[in-house]
Amino acid sequence: MIPLRHKLLRQGKPIETCFFDNDEAQFSRHFGVLLKGVKKTGDPQKNLLAIASLYRVNLPGDNKCDAWQLRGMATDIPFRRQGIAITLLHHCIEYVRNQGGEMIWCNARIESVRLYQRSGFDVLGEEFDIPGIGKHFRMSCSL
Repeated sequence: MIPLRHKLLRQGKPIETCFFDNDEAQFSRHFGVLLKGVKKTGDPQKNLLAIASLYRVNLPGDNKCDAWQLRGMATDIPFRRQGIAITLLHHCIEYVRNQGGEMIWCNARIESVRLYQRSGFDVLGEEFDIPGIGKHFRMSCSL
């Protein structure tokens, strides 16, 4: 997971920036999509096509419901636009729903906003910049 996070989300930054707060928290979950139909390398990281992490973290400024943050979602470049991301996103939504979560939220990169909107997420507030990473919108989906 960390190598793909580094390659896709933190390229050119120190590997340490790929370790997120709550990665090891009790209720955190990490999901991946593995390449099928090829000889396994013995290293699942080399067959990893897409990743996403879920953290039981409330939306900042809103403690009214049981919310989960989606973070670090990415699909390796050669495998984009094949439905992998939307399938992974729907799996994450279903996981949160099965845990009794009432909301899932994320900080979406500008180029990913439409993907989230197609899955029922709404934009919350104005565009903002995460220094050194880029422009984002906070988004949420009530479950």
